Amino acid sequence: MNAAAGLIIPALLFLSSFFLYLKTLCPGVYFGDSGELIAMAHTLGIPHPTGFPLYILISKIFLLMPIANPAFKMNLMSAFFAASSAALIYGCTLLVLKDKGDKYTKYACAIFSGVLFMFSYTLWSQSGIARIYSLNAFFCLAALASYLKYTQDNSPAKYLWLLAFLTGLGFGLHLSFIIFSALLWLFIALRDKKEIIKKLPALIFFLSAGLSVYLYIFVRGLSDTVLSWKTFTRITDFFGYFTQKDYSAKMFTRDLLGYITYLGYAGKTLIREFSIPGLVILTAGVVSAAISRFKHFWLLIFIFFSNILLLAFYGSFHDLQLAFRYFIPSYAAALIIGSYGIYELAQKPKLSKVKFFIIPAALLLILPFMLVKNYHENDRSSNFLAVNYSRDLLTGMPEKANLFSNGDNQIFPITYEKFVLNRYKGITIFDSVNTIFRDIDNLRVKTGSNKVVTNILTAFEQKMTDIYSTTKLGAPVLYESLNGLSYRITPDFSYSSNIPWKMMPLKNILYDITVYQEFEGREVAGIYWYRLAEKYLSENNEELFNYTAGRALDIAYDAVPVIGNLAIIITTPPLTNFPLAETLVKKALKLQPYNTELMSNLGSIYGNQGKYREAAEMFEQVIKRDPNNLNAVMYLNKAKEQMMQSSMKQAMESARDAFFNDGMKMIKDNKYKEALPYFENDLEKNPSLARSNFHIGLIYSITGEYNKAIPQFEQALKKEPENYNTLNNLALTYVRLSQTAKAKEYFNKSLKIKPDQERVIKMLQDLK
Repeated sequence: MNAAAGLIIPALLFLSSFFLYLKTLCPGVYFGDSGELIAMAHTLGIPHPTGFPLYILISKIFLLMPIANPAFKMNLMSAFFAASSAALIYGCTLLVLKDKGDKYTKYACAIFSGVLFMFSYTLWSQSGIARIYSLNAFFCLAALASYLKYTQDNSPAKYLWLLAFLTGLGFGLHLSFIIFSALLWLFIALRDKKEIIKKLPALIFFLSAGLSVYLYIFVRGLSDTVLSWKTFTRITDFFGYFTQKDYSAKMFTRDLLGYITYLGYAGKTLIREFSIPGLVILTAGVVSAAISRFKHFWLLIFIFFSNILLLAFYGSFHDLQLAFRYFIPSYAAALIIGSYGIYELAQKPKLSKVKFFIIPAALLLILPFMLVKNYHENDRSSNFLAVNYSRDLLTGMPEKANLFSNGDNQIFPITYEKFVLNRYKGITIFDSVNTIFRDIDNLRVKTGSNKVVTNILTAFEQKMTDIYSTTKLGAPVLYESLNGLSYRITPDFSYSSNIPWKMMPLKNILYDITVYQEFEGREVAGIYWYRLAEKYLSENNEELFNYTAGRALDIAYDAVPVIGNLAIIITTPPLTNFPLAETLVKKALKLQPYNTELMSNLGSIYGNQGKYREAAEMFEQVIKRDPNNLNAVMYLNKAKEQMMQSSMKQAMESARDAFFNDGMKMIKDNKYKEALPYFENDLEKNPSLARSNFHIGLIYSITGEYNKAIPQFEQALKKEPENYNTLNNLALTYVRLSQTAKAKEYFNKSLKIKPDQERVIKMLQDLK
């Protein structure tokens, strides 16, 4: 049993996991960091902080395999380490149960944790795409296994050296591993402080040996690399890179609403990870482990909360849809604690007769919920969306085109196409966020600005042609023509035939709903649909516009770029639907409450609806968060000016309409005679308005003074000839005077203006 448990079971867990992940593996490049990481491994470049040198070097080995395309090879690497992690968590669970006597339950609990980890949503989601998270999970569990082996009774030093070496290596992976390993060392220091001090020189040696992987960043940073996230010229550049200076603006940015929203999100991810039955069973196990005074309980609890708290303080609303990927070490800790607690529950005397069935029953209860949903959402075996997106984006552009773009989902797949597959080499990419492509630097030297419009205008001054943008600029000084998924930008009007749409396969977009399961896929699919909506709007096809815009909103319901862009589209003629645009922007602001671009758009929408006070308040919020936003300052001043003009107009209208409003109150109270002086005073004050003539005529008609009513109605008609209500009341007055011919004449005039008046039609018939 020991031999089988030690070798065969983890081997089976690895193989079954690997073939499951292979079955659902993405066949090519994917969204997010995938294109960047593959390109960096291919060219031995330097990716975004913290650099992931270990990942890059291991990836380079996988890229040497003589199979498939580069993206598939690195996706396969993720599957390999994800499967290894499922086997490792089995080993870690066995280590925490090492001293337990019930071998069957002990191994069953280890299998339980391995199987649930294998099928868990997040590990599975990262197993088939080129990202660092499965390798990070493997190193976290390898470090934990070393810690558990070291903290056994005999405390063999070799596992301490191994942990030190893994800690150094893992620093080249992910911030979550740094937190994870720091907690392991904290608990070791609390346990063996004196022993650690004695072994400090050896520990520093092994730690340094692991950290030597970071020499890659220094060597490549000082070399003429094809791709580099940052240009290194001084030692301070390296320091800023390793400390993630570029991301410092995201740290500690959440307010109370942000923390509440984040914790709600974290709770939802836990349910999605293991299903409701799985979460209930694991929670029972965690409680049982706490009661039993489990030796490693507090270490694993701190590990569980560490990543969740890390993202609470390091991140913003923008990161919510993608934060779950950081939680894999937390899920592993929860599984180990829960499995230990389930073992303790199985030893209760009341459960002794059924203990052999507890783990199989738990798996039978949990797995159906996990399998169906997680397989459906993580099967990317036919997902070519990212592969096609970059190609569809560049389709129809001239060989020497200039594309202004930003965002991981645009930039990184293009990076893969250009630097790994050697396609579209002549197209220059100007990345306004300045991540990988550095051509934008040449324009910024001239403009001193990060604004896309400013840099495009400078590009025209430098005689650049064939300029395109992936975002709608809305600048009055530039003309934008829809060019499939992009816009062709010109200094004067140009027409686009939308030919690129005929060249796109639209695979995964029109027919394959599986691409809509993950946020990044839904966002890009939504981009396709709203660009199609723009195409049909440009062709004046309102029916197809409504359908495609609706599809975009249904699919990308939480994608701010899609919602925000559709809001902008419907504010332009011939739609000009500001109330709907307001609803959409408010929906987007619920997802990203501090997005100043959305705030500015909402302020403009308020202004266009005459809601000047709301517009001013919105622009004040923009300036509070972005004091250098000169556009917001300009629009705030304009909104305040319009608000003042509106207030003055309302005051003038209030003074102008005082007599008329008092007269209307009298009519409402059936005080007709008392109302007459008010309408007469209003008529004297506003002789050009027909309203008081009409109401004086109405009062005379109600009180039976028909001959006095007729001149008033006629005066009202001279001022408003098309007012069918006046015509109808004049006709009724003639009916009461038994002047049928005159009554018919005015009823017929009224029907010419508004034919669908059933009551008037009936009166005419009765007059015949």
